[in-house]
Amino acid sequence: YAGVLKRAPGQRDALQALVAMFDAGEARLAAAQILAGTLEPTGDWQHMIAVLEVLCEAAAAPAERKKVLLKVAELYERRLGQKDSAFSTLGRAFQEDPADDRVRLALERLAADTDNYEALAAIYTRRLEGLEDRAVQLLLLRRLASLSEERLGDVDQALENFKAVVAQDPKDANALMSLERIYRQRENYDALVDVLRKRLKVIAKAEDASALLYEVASIHEERLGDLGGATQAYRDALEVQPQDLNALRMLDRLCGMQGRLKELAEVLIAEIKLLDKLGERAEALNLRFRLGH
Repeated sequence: YAGVLKRAPGQRDALQALVAMFDAGEARLAAAQILAGTLEPTGDWQHMIAVLEVLCEAAAAPAERKKVLLKVAELYERRLGQKDSAFSTLGRAFQEDPADDRVRLALERLAADTDNYEALAAIYTRRLEGLEDRAVQLLLLRRLASLSEERLGDVDQALENFKAVVAQDPKDANALMSLERIYRQRENYDALVDVLRKRLKVIAKAEDASALLYEVASIHEERLGDLGGATQAYRDALEVQPQDLNALRMLDRLCGMQGRLKELAEVLIAEIKLLDKLGERAEALNLRFRLGH
């Protein structure tokens, strides 16, 4: 049959006989190898898919299996209009090469077309197992977090995925801000403070860092009842902006509330120096009076 079809690729009797052999399981792989190059013009898409599946099973290399599966997915979608089958086939291709953005984007497109986000999340989760490519790991964790929160309404799973992203990339600003948003919604202030401090490492402007530290201080004092934590946050704010008079005033108040007299004296001295520099002599004089008593 191979010789006949080589001379006359569309020879009907030879094709039918070869398809019959394939269906009967006789020399199935050999028949599939011949049919793969001759069957498509007939429009027999079901047999064409079956042939390609046999070739996929026999392929030793992931790249070859992916190539065959992409063809199968194309037939399902474009020739048979079966998007669900195309989606599941692309999921198998993705397992072979998770770094291929073309496959991933096609998979996400079909997930949207079929409203099959739960299956997409399962495909990504399965492929993460044993995956060594760090860049692909991060990409899939980010996509999983987005899917979980925005499409599946599973905030708990999104939270775990965002945490996994930050564990691998502590400077991922988007993941940090997502964690911040979730912790705010849940009023988990201990975790929120931790995330805000991590965000400090990715903030370039001193003004922005200072504003974040003020919020950290406020949460410590007003939500957690932790005056020591608030005190440290204002000290950190002074490290960022040493001329921050308001931060010194906050430290003045907090040290007084805690009876930390030695630290209070140091803060008063710093306040006086800054007020003198700013020309605020009346206030500086009042602080000197306090310092002396």
